[in-house]
Amino acid sequence: EIKAIYATLEHRYYGQSIPGLDSSTKNLVYLSTGQALYDLANFRNYYQVWL
Repeated sequence: EIKAIYATLEHRYYGQSIPGLDSSTKNLVYLSTGQALYDLANFRNYYQVWL
């Protein structure tokens, strides 16, 4: 057993991760490169603490 963890990140608005009920302009406020980088940093920080 190698005791490995496999984690993936699905960005908002891709796949099943769609905030809001539709793709109206109001619901697309977090669809930006800056927000994607923020989400990635949050994901990374969470798993550094969790592991």
